[in-house]
Amino acid sequence: IIPDKFTEISNYAFSCCESIESITIPNSITRIGKYAFSGCTSLKNIIIPDSVEEIDEGAFRYCSSITDIKIPTSVTSIGSSAFCDCSNLTSFEVEVVSSDEELEIGDNGGNGGIFSGCINLVTINLGGRVHKIFSNFFLSTFFP
Repeated sequence: IIPDKFTEISNYAFSCCESIESITIPNSITRIGKYAFSGCTSLKNIIIPDSVEEIDEGAFRYCSSITDIKIPTSVTSIGSSAFCDCSNLTSFEVEVVSSDEELEIGDNGGNGGIFSGCINLVTINLGGRVHKIFSNFFLSTFFP
């Protein structure tokens, strides 16, 4: 459990903490930093609260035990490689919002697709909010 007094999860904060299975992110968090949970290979459960606005580059890269991700309406930016190599990810959903809030996924530097290497991904729901998808979005992603 991350204390409520924090407003962001810093870059590399939990990177390679292979024994973490579940994370409770408090409603005080607005940003998940670069590679914050990268390499947390046992991480299965992650609930991203409505307070989070930004999920930075590689935030959940190599989290091979995560099977589904739900992005709340508060998120406006997801960095490149954010869910790259989450090999057991089967479902990715962006919550639908009734406002004109837009979501930008990736960056135009082409640093790696959001779902690159997500070989079991079968369901993607972008909720009609995405206004930009940059290069390599589905690189090395195979749909059955």
